[in-house]
Amino acid sequence: MSDIEAQMKRSFSQAIRDGASLSILFRGVCLLAAFVFEKAVVADYLHLKDAPFFNSAARYRFQQSLDIPDGIQIWLAAYAGRAPYRLSSVRHSEFDVHFRANLDLFPFTYVAGHLVIQLVAIKWQDKLSTRPVPQVESDASFDSVAVQIWPPDGFPVSWPPPQYFDDNTITTFAERFDNDVLLVRHTKP
Repeated sequence: MSDIEAQMKRSFSQAIRDGASLSILFRGVCLLAAFVFEKAVVADYLHLKDAPFFNSAARYRFQQSLDIPDGIQIWLAAYAGRAPYRLSSVRHSEFDVHFRANLDLFPFTYVAGHLVIQLVAIKWQDKLSTRPVPQVESDASFDSVAVQIWPPDGFPVSWPPPQYFDDNTITTFAERFDNDVLLVRHTKP
């Protein structure tokens, strides 16, 4: 954990502190994904009511190889509010989508200075399911303020996006997957 924190500090401190523009290459995208996944796992344990969302096999693989589990999507955004950082509340959500397959959703938003990283994890409630995990569809109204970085497409990511979140809009972003209507995109087997 301390290695990831040190690498984040070296690579992203100017963006966090000053909002400095970046072109983030694949290695930086992987670092951001590892950083926010680590934070999400810790937050999951801090807010634990039942079993953790991320199972022990996924946590162990991450510990050994920084492997991000399937079903993870990550977005980057920028924040220009007064609070230096904010950690969103963590929720385990259950959705019964139109094809009658039950999904669990874990939205997590982390804000450090000007940098916003949002992770959404999705998994089947049926733990024995071998079906590919679908992806959530982001509302197009967030396209000018957030860019999806995970799963990676191999292209550099420009940060910050054209628009910033502020104290009045960051909560809307953090809670955007909380409603009962969830659009999912099925991956091909």
